[in-house]
Amino acid sequence: MGDVNDDPRRSGILEAARRLFARTGPQKTTVADIAREAGVGVGTVYLEFESKDAIVSELCGTMHGAVIHAMREVLAQGNALEVTFVRVAEARVRAFLVGKARNDRAFEIVMCVTDGTRREQARFFERERALYVELFARAQSHGELGPGDAFRTAELVQLAFASLSPPGLFVLPEDDAVSRARDLALLLVRGLAGR
Repeated sequence: MGDVNDDPRRSGILEAARRLFARTGPQKTTVADIAREAGVGVGTVYLEFESKDAIVSELCGTMHGAVIHAMREVLAQGNALEVTFVRVAEARVRAFLVGKARNDRAFEIVMCVTDGTRREQARFFERERALYVELFARAQSHGELGPGDAFRTAELVQLAFASLSPPGLFVLPEDDAVSRARDLALLLVRGLAGR
């Protein structure tokens, strides 16, 4: 789940669900509503997805996947720790905000409390943590960080950035959210580099 799918029927159902969720939210949208919006039968929706929760989970995974992709693009540039860390934080916030711009009720998708969305959130946290571990291990190998447990540092960074995650992130003005991400990243990275 959460990966781009090239099946036009499946993509059409997901786009229809995204539009409906933006208008009424996932809780008030039925599979029949999604089928009607997609121009397919209810049975066709069930051929692609076992339930509405599976659709919500896939949309959740897609949004989280876009955030990880944006962060990985910055990491791949190979800049010094401070520059990379700040840009990763900014990319993370911007990617969440792009998801919200695409669907004003995006927080309902990423915060739905279903088994599927919990799995997608856990997958996101694992992928995000792995990205930070990779960044910190690289910084240690370049002498930008002293010895330390990169995994534990990544966990603590995730806790700090939880304050800039949905749904709280979505109530901030976009410029303020990005500015807070930059300021928090600078505070954290300068503390890390000083140890």
